[in-house]
Amino acid sequence: MFAQYPVRKVVAIELNPTNCERLTRNAQTLRGRRCPIEIRSEDAAQTCYDGGTVFFLYNPFGPDTLSEVLAKVRTSSLSEPRSMRLIYVNPEAGHRQVFAQQSWLADDGRMRTLHGLDVFFFRNAVQESGTGSSAIPTTSN
Repeated sequence: MFAQYPVRKVVAIELNPTNCERLTRNAQTLRGRRCPIEIRSEDAAQTCYDGGTVFFLYNPFGPDTLSEVLAKVRTSSLSEPRSMRLIYVNPEAGHRQVFAQQSWLADDGRMRTLHGLDVFFFRNAVQESGTGSSAIPTTSN
């Protein structure tokens, strides 16, 4: 879906090779695609998130892995400060607790889909540095 917008690139992370094949076929036949789509068969907790500005997660794994992924995203934002957005669909109780512990993320609203799924929106709240912090603009690519 994001590849139908004027963004630089869409990257999909999927551990299961069979799902990667399906994603690749879907990407090849996507109508209205406006950017490249890269499919990576990797462990999300081990992936490099450098350069990413929008992260979409559809309840992909348990709370422990979610904590690891968010730590990697935060580390990436510290080494390369930028405005980032996270969209999280269908969180379970443990996931909500993980997000509540992320002081570097600001709650940017919530909604419920027509099918009853919760969607949470977050943005990185503050640019951290060695001498203090300053607000990061909330615009995205």
